[in-house]
Amino acid sequence: MKKHLQKANKLHLTAALSVVAIAIAGLLVVANGVVTSKTSQKPLTNVLGLTATNNFYNLEVSGVLVGPADAKTATRRATINITLHNTSNEVLQVSPGLQMFLVGSTGKVYSMTAKYLPAGSTIGGPIGSGGSATMSVDYDIAGTETPKTFTYQPDSSKPIASIGL
Repeated sequence: MKKHLQKANKLHLTAALSVVAIAIAGLLVVANGVVTSKTSQKPLTNVLGLTATNNFYNLEVSGVLVGPADAKTATRRATINITLHNTSNEVLQVSPGLQMFLVGSTGKVYSMTAKYLPAGSTIGGPIGSGGSATMSVDYDIAGTETPKTFTYQPDSSKPIASIGL
């Protein structure tokens, strides 16, 4: 009987560690002991189609996903899904880590995090004239915050785009 219980406990631990590994990879969300698929997360707000347009680019926010608070770090993942259209006649160099920020409900400004990107992948890069790029930009925000504004400024000579979420 004791061996049977040890084996059962080992199986439960293995299953729990597997779920944790998948959750860390960003594929599942674990909250209050319930495991759900990341793809089934509901958007924080209905932000489909929010845009900012100027002579250089058109920025569209197509969705905002916010995960549950992590008890260890007191943060949670916020993902902003965007499409950036280059409407200028020059190449637009996109560097989310330097140009894209999220402002939380308390006014705190957050920089992009790359920790959720798959190993070896990058985000951003050049967008040629007339081209566009769709990307998901991740932020670690305080567990009690909600995303309020997404800000993009390609460089100091171009206008800032701020989209209220």
